[in-house]
Amino acid sequence: MGPPQILDYFPGYDIEELENQPLVKNPKLLGAKRAKKKLKVELAKKRKTLVTRFTTKKRNAISLGEYKQKQAALISEMKTLKERIAQINQRMKKLPSRISALEVYSKKRFSICDFEKKRFFDLIKIVAHNIEQEMTKAFSSYYTRKDCYQVMRMIPERTTEVKLVNNDTLLVKIKDLGTDRMNQLAQRFLTEINNIGGKTLDKFRLKLSFDMEFEE
Repeated sequence: MGPPQILDYFPGYDIEELENQPLVKNPKLLGAKRAKKKLKVELAKKRKTLVTRFTTKKRNAISLGEYKQKQAALISEMKTLKERIAQINQRMKKLPSRISALEVYSKKRFSICDFEKKRFFDLIKIVAHNIEQEMTKAFSSYYTRKDCYQVMRMIPERTTEVKLVNNDTLLVKIKDLGTDRMNQLAQRFLTEINNIGGKTLDKFRLKLSFDMEFEE
C-alpha cells in the first residue's frame, strides 16, 4: 500500500483579496467542446445512414452519381454539420483555455481565505481518490473492480458505532448492507483492512478494527 502519508495542512483566515485572481477553466471553451461533440455524433449517424442506404441500393446496380442525386438532402445536411463543426473549431482557437475567476463568478473577488479553502478541499479530493485507487488495487484479487467500488461506497454510509475497546483499539462497526452477498464481500474487505494493522495518526496511536453488525 506504500508509505503512510500524513496530511498536515490547515487553511488560514486571511480575508484580504488576492492580488492575482486565480484562473479557472473557460466555460465558453467547455461549452464549445460539448457542442462540437454533439454535432460529430449527429454527423456520424447521418454518414452511417448514407452508407447503409447505398449498400442497399447497390444491389439494383445504381450508380454513385445517381445515388447522390437521390440523397441530396441528406448530403446537404452532412455538409451543414461539417461547416458548423469547422466554425466551432475556429472559435475554439480564439478562446483561452483558462480565464480569470472574475469573469466567471459575477465579478466576485477571491480572498486569500477562499483560495486556501479551495486548495484544501482539492487536496482532500486527491487524497480520497488515491486511497480509493490503492484499496481497489490491494483487494482486486478477491472480487471484481465493480464489486470493490460498490462495497467501498456503501461502507461509509453504514457506519453505526465507533467505540474504544481495551483502551487501545478503536472499533468501527458497519451496519448490515442488506444482502448476504454484499455482507460477505464487505466482511472479507474489512478482514483485509484489519490485517494491515492500521492505527490512528494522532498522539494516541490507537489500533483500528472494523467489523460487521448483522441484522437478526
